Amino acid sequence: MPTTTATALFTSSGLSSGLDTNAIVDALARVEALPIDGIKATETAMKSQISTLGTLASKLAALQTAAKNLGTSGPVAITVQSSNTSFSAVAATGALAGAYDVQVQSLAAAAKGRSQAYGAVDAPVIGGAFHFSINGKSTDLTIPDGAKLNDVAALINGSGAGVNAGVIFDGTSAYLTLTNAATGYVGSSPSAALGVTYTATGTTGTAPAVTTTQAATNAAFTIDGLSITRQSNTINDALKGVTFTLGKSGGASESLAIGNDLANAQGRLEGFLGAYNDIASMVNAQLTPSSVGSRSGTLASDESLREVQQRLQDIVASSVSGSGGVRSLADLGLHTQKDGTLTVDAATFNAAVARDPTAVNALFSAPTTGISALVAATVKDETDPVSGLLTVESTGLTDRLKTLGDEATRLQEHVDSYRQTLLDQFTAMETLLSSLKNTSNYLTQLSNQATSNK
Repeated sequence: MPTTTATALFTSSGLSSGLDTNAIVDALARVEALPIDGIKATETAMKSQISTLGTLASKLAALQTAAKNLGTSGPVAITVQSSNTSFSAVAATGALAGAYDVQVQSLAAAAKGRSQAYGAVDAPVIGGAFHFSINGKSTDLTIPDGAKLNDVAALINGSGAGVNAGVIFDGTSAYLTLTNAATGYVGSSPSAALGVTYTATGTTGTAPAVTTTQAATNAAFTIDGLSITRQSNTINDALKGVTFTLGKSGGASESLAIGNDLANAQGRLEGFLGAYNDIASMVNAQLTPSSVGSRSGTLASDESLREVQQRLQDIVASSVSGSGGVRSLADLGLHTQKDGTLTVDAATFNAAVARDPTAVNALFSAPTTGISALVAATVKDETDPVSGLLTVESTGLTDRLKTLGDEATRLQEHVDSYRQTLLDQFTAMETLLSSLKNTSNYLTQLSNQATSNK
């Protein structure tokens, strides 16, 4: 915004009148510019309010993330509590507590094949076509006549056949190697994992004849005596919510223990409490400034901010039906302090977790009425990019800020014009006074000369 006290390139000096006309013009211009100072103060306050609304929206998003995490896995997470050597297991959402005997009998392996020996890695391959049959998927690949062995491997890798090709040189001979990109096989025959034929049609080079060097194998293991086979060593559908990674076969049966992680439950809750208290502290500071003078730039009189506060309080006071002995945050030992923040009584929380961990998790995960769902609905209502209350208010303030800027510009132009008018008027006065002084001096000289001639 233009300043209100710009100095003109030329100003009247007051040499004729003896007045400090520059100071007079500056003083009058400052008085005329007082409304601009008021606009600037309002703009500063509004910019602070817009910034506060943006910060609040960010904090609400952080609260939604924290609540969503608890809605997904709950404060009481299901974890694998055993240490195993032939396999590893990870429990995720949906896993159930239990104990199982697991024995790994064989690991999944990829089928491999190799061509006959070639004299060098750049030996020519006679033109023709590969036909790949990989677990029921067929792919044909044309090879140009005389293509180098290395180039043939590159063409196979780019064909999408599901085969990884390479060239091995043992110091004397080079070999084209093929490996199924995936482990295991489909159906009853391991040979289905890597079927390769080559039909030569060219005249330069040698046709590759691929033979199997490693048959594909499927992973085989048992859970409580039930036999399970899969094509991969990573299995996520044998136990609900549990992902196995098989690493060693042939060992004895091992115990897998899956249970509630009670020890770290309060730690998981702390993320939600921290995000909630961050908002509560900010809202409280905005609505109850320390002094009247500190209200400028705050949202102390803002209704949308009070609505955010009320909706958060409603979430804390809400209850979930059918959740056993834990129906509200109060049942977990959470209490609201005078400043609106939450605190948790560790003894009450631990007792609730030990008594009914499923109900504790349901308090956050229940559809529609759970804490996660309530927070998500609140955040959407407040921060939706189009219809969110905070969004609408921020947009309104931004529009008003532009209007104020335009008004300040108009007023500044008026002040500049007013200042120039004053300068022109004082300059004209000085010019007139100077002319009158010159006339007076001339008349005085004439009078003096007449007197001396007598």
